[in-house]
Amino acid sequence: MSIMRKLAILVATVLLGAACSSSPTEPSTTETGSGDAASDEVVVEEEPVVEEEPVVEEEPEPVIEPMTLALGPDPIGSTDPLETVNHLASVDVWPGDDGVVVQFPTMENGGVRVEVQDQIQQIDAFCDLYMSGDELVATCTGYNRADGSFLEQEERTIVDVAAGYAFSVPLSADANYVVLTIGGVEYMAPTAVFSDAPGMVQINPDGSLANEVVRIIGIGTAADVAAAIG
Repeated sequence: MSIMRKLAILVATVLLGAACSSSPTEPSTTETGSGDAASDEVVVEEEPVVEEEPVVEEEPEPVIEPMTLALGPDPIGSTDPLETVNHLASVDVWPGDDGVVVQFPTMENGGVRVEVQDQIQQIDAFCDLYMSGDELVATCTGYNRADGSFLEQEERTIVDVAAGYAFSVPLSADANYVVLTIGGVEYMAPTAVFSDAPGMVQINPDGSLANEVVRIIGIGTAADVAAAIG
């Protein structure tokens, strides 16, 4: 084959290759999806879980049991022929909101009393529960033996009980002394006197009783009172 023919064939081949390479490429017809399927999905929102508050059961308040305070007889008694002194065997005591509640079994002689006879300060400090007209009244005061005056009176709380008579007394005690606190001042003695007796009696000029008087008296030692009231 001649050189010229080889050149002609080569040129024709090159031109054909160039024509094929310049042909437009058909766009792809593959569909990729429109994305509408996502919008067709149903979204269900879950209800928030509300946790219920735990039920807290209130504990019942502890039941306070009264303590029996055994009392001894009055060692002095009375020398007045018109006065009778009987023995008060016991009272019940328990903690109160503003002191120690003292419960007497009866009130036969007009009123009941808790008394501390302070020999150093010369004060007979006492708390009374008594009838004033048609109502009960509870107070604390004291008698100054040195000048015959009385301490300023303080009202006390009357406690409702099923039987007997009870009121709150500012009472405390240790192994040596029973203490009544009146007007912020402590009055103390080795014993306390618990009595069911009239608060006021009529006295003759010579100091003797003008009328018959009955007192029911019990003596509580400091150690016994301290043990009973805690």
